[in-house]
Order: sequence, then C-alpha cells, then structure tokens
Amino acid sequence: MTSDSALDFRYERKFHAPDVSLEQVAMVVASHPAHFVKAFPNRRINNVYFDTADLSDFRAHLLGTDRRRKVRIRWYGESRGQGRPVVLEVKARRGTVGTKRHFVLPPLDFDGRISMDAVRAATADGTPAAPLAGFFACAQPALFNSYLRSYFVSIDRRFRITIDTEMEFHIVNDRCYSHVRSYKEERLRIIELKYGAGDDDDAARIAGRLPFRLTKHSKYVSGLGRLRSCED
Repeated sequence: MTSDSALDFRYERKFHAPDVSLEQVAMVVASHPAHFVKAFPNRRINNVYFDTADLSDFRAHLLGTDRRRKVRIRWYGESRGQGRPVVLEVKARRGTVGTKRHFVLPPLDFDGRISMDAVRAATADGTPAAPLAGFFACAQPALFNSYLRSYFVSIDRRFRITIDTEMEFHIVNDRCYSHVRSYKEERLRIIELKYGAGDDDDAARIAGRLPFRLTKHSKYVSGLGRLRSCED
C-alpha cells in the first residue's frame, strides 16, 4: 500500500443547492470573483461502490471515524453496456483532508449487476491493483450511483468546482433491503470546492462568495442509507 506521506491530500467543501437549476448554479460560479471558467465538458459519471459484508466502510462514515475510505469503480458516459472502460478508485480521508488512488482496470460489463469474478481477476496478484486483492476477496458491490457533472477551475488553477445533478441510486446486491431498490434525486444539486492542503487559508474567501448551504453530503452514505432496510 502507498504510505500517507506519498499521497496528495486535498480539501473538499461541499454545498447543497436544492431546487436551483444547473444553469443558475453555473451562472453563480462563472460570476465568482476568483474567475472560474469551464474546465471540461459536462459528462455522466457512474460508480459501483464496494464494501464488506458488514458494511464496515459505510458504518465508519456514519460514525465519523477519523480514518475512513470508499472503494469504487468508475466509468463515464452511458450507464449500462458491455466493455465499459473503468477505473478503480480508493478515496481515503484522514480527518478533514482526503486523497484518491486510481487503478485502470480491464473493461467490465454492467447491466445493473457486476461480475465479482471479473473484479477479482482484475485485482489479483500481478496486476497494478493487487494492493486491493485482499479487500476484494471478501467485498461485494453495495451501491450503484450515476450523475451529471460540470467542471470549473479558477483562473489561477488552485481551486476547482464541480456541480453534480441528475443523481440516481440503485442497489446492486441481494442483501436484505426494502422493496425500494432505486430512486432519483430530482431536487439535489451538490457543489464541491476542491483545493490543495496548502490553499486552505484562501479557501474561506472563495467559499464565502458561494451562496449555498455547506453540507457533509456523501453520495455513497446517503444513497445506501436511504435504500437500506436492515437496521441493527
């Protein structure tokens, strides 16, 4: 595994803007004094999150544990289909800062379910993602989610803003859940301000000019929490 000292940690501040259109949020961002500009075309992001049988990562987030993680595979564009080019991401938090590690995997199929045999083969010994082989030996898919993302960057390139809309969530396993196995968030708009650990002092000035409510929203935690019915 990579040591903490070798990782590039960053801050993320998240904001909630219910019932505000993507166009309205984008207008606010574009008029910000930090001069945010479009950094990348809008695109749909798809994720399958993995967890242990007892949902240890999910529970760590609920408890607010200082060291916590999310493990997911991600692809872009159409949600379903054969041979999706995917990236394995491990998103780790240490207190208020976080980092991500990426591993490119062979293409995988997704039709609402995913083959754990294919995932385990892609993370076996001898592959770039071998450090995750132990986790995937006992992990299983927990949640699928998909959303449209817009990208902006400040003119000095120290701060990035993403806007997530059109969110949907689906169960992708056979645990004990209610009859509600999917839902969409029509009202939710999540804005994320992202920046390096060395820019935290200036971030307060940037965040102070965003007229949205600060939140600690996690798509994995909120999505799985809403769809779960097995309570301890």
